[in-house]
Amino acid sequence: VLSWMYLATATLHRFEAEGRRRDHLAFAEWALKHAFKQIEEAFDGIYANIDIPVVKPLFSGPIRWWARMNSFDTPASDRLGRQIAKALMTPGELRDSITPNIFIPADKQEALGRYEHALKLVTEANEVYRKIVKASKQKKISRGKPFKLLDEALKAEVITKEDYDLVKKAEAARHDAILVDSFDLADFQTNLLTPHETAETRANAANS
Repeated sequence: VLSWMYLATATLHRFEAEGRRRDHLAFAEWALKHAFKQIEEAFDGIYANIDIPVVKPLFSGPIRWWARMNSFDTPASDRLGRQIAKALMTPGELRDSITPNIFIPADKQEALGRYEHALKLVTEANEVYRKIVKASKQKKISRGKPFKLLDEALKAEVITKEDYDLVKKAEAARHDAILVDSFDLADFQTNLLTPHETAETRANAANS
């Protein structure tokens, strides 16, 4: 309970200290709603687990039910959650202001740097995709997935060569960002029946 009360207080303090920025209001509201809901659930757990014989029936019964019927907050709405998610996925000043002083590597070989690079390119490419979707609806080009209509859109002059190159770079960056490590089949075949080779087993093999 105390940890969530501290986080709620810290949220209010930061919101006030930064001048009650209107674009930060949704973030503060979501954080407070989440903290209050966690506090409420923690108290519910406390009431249910009080094991003092005299007061246990009182706390696990009437007091617990009264607290449930008089909830002091509700979970954050899906609308608010979507608003927060959209802001976190849109590069720019608002997103940066939420996480100041956090080091973001510029090197695309670093995992976080690679993700940030991909996010920036994909965000820029979304405008190109909107052009393609609009042209498709207007029957200027065929219907289908925007990425597969790139060549046709370029030929129909729906997009420019710069747009075309941007989408290609964005898709390459997206693919690179979601790649996972690969392993040979032999790496998965090692088990109790075929244990890893150790220094001792190598030494024994060399002496035999």
